[in-house]
Amino acid sequence: MRRVIVGWILALVAIVGVAASASAQSATQTKPSNQQTKPKGRPSLYIFSIQGCQPCQRLANEGLTDAEVVAMIERMEYKKVDMALTPNARELHRTHARSGGVPELVLYDGEGRLIGRQVGYETIDTLIEFLRKAFSQEEIARIKAESRTRSAREVNDNTN
Repeated sequence: MRRVIVGWILALVAIVGVAASASAQSATQTKPSNQQTKPKGRPSLYIFSIQGCQPCQRLANEGLTDAEVVAMIERMEYKKVDMALTPNARELHRTHARSGGVPELVLYDGEGRLIGRQVGYETIDTLIEFLRKAFSQEEIARIKAESRTRSAREVNDNTN
């Protein structure tokens, strides 16, 4: 009887060990690494926010309406994630974000490598400086020229 019980215990330990090993292997295969989290192509920007957050509202109303910021975002894969409203927000946050603070901006280059993270919103200038990290100097010059043209057009449209 004792041998039977010991045999069953060993069998259970072996089964649990195999299942745990398979589970751990599958978890490491499905979890993206920090070095490659998206397909190659354009830079990517994820913005994590939540309704009622004052810095998030300032970012949306002030930072994301700036002509140069808009021109840069148009050249990116852009995903705004409202933590309360976006269906897969927790999964996206787990994959890309690292802080519990909002707004959190996460920037990747065109190869999918993490460029940086920024928590909070201070000024348009700090936002522009952060986003410029995704572009070459030539591209930044084109973006600046485009944003000046866009701003001039908006001024003309508003005065007519």
